[in-house]
Amino acid sequence: MPEAPRFIDLPETTIVGIRVTAPFEQLFTAVPEAWRLVFARADELGERLDEGFVDCSLGEVSGVYTELIGGRFPLGASAPDGFEAIKLPAARYATVQHLGDVRSIARSFGDLERWVTEQQPTASGERWVHGGVKLDIGYLPAMAETSPYGGRHTLYIRLERR
Repeated sequence: MPEAPRFIDLPETTIVGIRVTAPFEQLFTAVPEAWRLVFARADELGERLDEGFVDCSLGEVSGVYTELIGGRFPLGASAPDGFEAIKLPAARYATVQHLGDVRSIARSFGDLERWVTEQQPTASGERWVHGGVKLDIGYLPAMAETSPYGGRHTLYIRLERR
């Protein structure tokens, strides 16, 4: 039985990867290409915080999405040539395990976002809302990013109070 969604506080971390910036319809070719590049150079990335690699979605502006395809590392990790490093500040996240098909990860993220909106407001009336960053951790070099099987992925949505 899958774990229930929950809130978790994650410390500051560094994401090292390849940046993909594209309209939604172009993500279906740009993201798999980024995975190929990351997996071909995985040994250059050092010790990750997770066994799996991460698709870090940084948000959308005017229909153009930005993602960093790579790994989560301790704060201050450096990026090899051709890669980029960004710092994610410590924050509260909603998280859930996704088991199975990678094609249904978007649905699991949708379910997680819905769960967040269903939570009771704080005593001051504030609610947690999606803060623009999503992490999908669990991609492995032995399986293609677009394969019909996915194994276990840990999904996170960064939250803000409103």
